[in-house]
Amino acid sequence: MPTLWQTDFVRLVAETRPHTLLVIGPDAGALADRVRAHVGDMATLDPEEALEALSGLARYRLVWVYGTLERLAKERANVLMGGLRDLHAQRLYVLVPIGGRRGDERSHWRETDLLALGLSRSQRYSQAGRNLDLYGFDLFDYKQTPDWFSARHWANPQLWDQYRW
Repeated sequence: MPTLWQTDFVRLVAETRPHTLLVIGPDAGALADRVRAHVGDMATLDPEEALEALSGLARYRLVWVYGTLERLAKERANVLMGGLRDLHAQRLYVLVPIGGRRGDERSHWRETDLLALGLSRSQRYSQAGRNLDLYGFDLFDYKQTPDWFSARHWANPQLWDQYRW
């Protein structure tokens, strides 16, 4: 029985039909197999090998990371996220538990940690008595040009004649 976040992952891939997909997580192959019909090229990585494999990766249209950040030391997870965001993902989604350490987790994450990486929370799931938050980063809408940064607020050449220098 798929969880709600797995169903949302399948729906996202079916709607966006990315031509390249990277899935990082425990049993990533099984999750990727559920969307194989909607994707051109697909790759999967185990959480423990993901950081070492970064240098050999291409840029993917969609990268989905789950069950990974909490299994890595915080420093390694930050390097992984920065590399994925900056070099390897046009759209990046990360599913991570927020709050204190649980069970076999090596690191715990706060919302501010992920916001500092440029991600924003898009969904919260409850699974087996704990919350999992989905954070996303989209290269194409990450930083919108603010309204004040336009020619109508700066140069105004139509007003130059009214000033005497």
